Amino acid sequence: MSYQIKELLLPDGSKKRQQKDIDEALALWEDYKRRKARTTKGA
Repeated sequence: MSYQIKELLLPDGSKKRQQKDIDEALALWEDYKRRKARTTKGA
């Protein structure tokens, strides 16, 4: 069994931008998962 450790580093920002940063990070993560699934299917 293999394990993968993934980290998501978020920049230190202001409280005012915090939710926008979280939303952006989630969108990037979803995009990564979509691209990863697409390349895995073709492998």
